Amino acid sequence: MRITYTFMALLLFIPVDVQSKSTTATVNLSVKFREFTCNIASSRGSNLSFGDVNITTLTLTEGPEIEADLTLTCRLDNATPELTGNNAITALQSANLRFTSPVSTGGSGGAFLDAGHNVAILPFFNNARMQFNSDYNLKTLSGSGYKLKFKLVKKSSSGTISSGSVSVVLNAELTYT
Repeated sequence: MRITYTFMALLLFIPVDVQSKSTTATVNLSVKFREFTCNIASSRGSNLSFGDVNITTLTLTEGPEIEADLTLTCRLDNATPELTGNNAITALQSANLRFTSPVSTGGSGGAFLDAGHNVAILPFFNNARMQFNSDYNLKTLSGSGYKLKFKLVKKSSSGTISSGSVSVVLNAELTYT
């Protein structure tokens, strides 16, 4: 019995060669700070209409007008309150507004929208003549709101205004950080 015990003891002390293994993984971490979601909307909705217009009253500078307020709202997430007006502008690093239209604009520098039928739409932003495809830096403009005004006028004194209806599209694009 003693020999068997010794033999078993030898089996228990035999060294075993264990090789270690190693693995690596890349972990990408990203953090966003102050990621605002902003919107700009017209107080009159998205469809502005001059209604029925008496074409004999249109001149090169005078005609019916549409006025609307633009409201800027921003928020960090659904849990935070919505910021409006100057509070929204102050929270942003930059805020530029640009007005464009899919139709070609007439006049030098996008001074008016050609609505066809010898009529044009003159745009105004905060009571000053507006230019299409130009940036308006909202951080440099004072006030808590922004005013849009559109005036329907004759495009050319030499042509006549035809009857019918016209429709144009105007896009307000807000770029902000």
